Amino acid sequence: MLGFANKTPYSMSSILKLNGLPFKITSAEIHDWISELSEVDAEKVHMISNRQGLASGQAYVEFKDKSQSKTVLEACDEKTIGNSNRYVKMIDATEQELKWQLKRQDLFKGRVE
Repeated sequence: MLGFANKTPYSMSSILKLNGLPFKITSAEIHDWISELSEVDAEKVHMISNRQGLASGQAYVEFKDKSQSKTVLEACDEKTIGNSNRYVKMIDATEQELKWQLKRQDLFKGRVE
């Protein structure tokens, strides 16, 4: 019988991707929600928009270390934020994924490097 007991331990990154955010949520509201659990710089909350520049319901948050992202993930995953009844799904993300999303947004806005 195959089991998961011998599963390789998973190493978290210091970046979380938030899915299912209310479309009217602001980065300041996300910062306030998370800062109750862990120190995070306001400029490290990255709201993601779609091609039309509208909120996509996604954001990325960069933490100073992996333990902070793990604390927030364990406490906030699948919890509601603000006055919304939508729950936020949090998943571990990579630095490459975040950079790609930010570059993609710049391309949508016509800012190409």
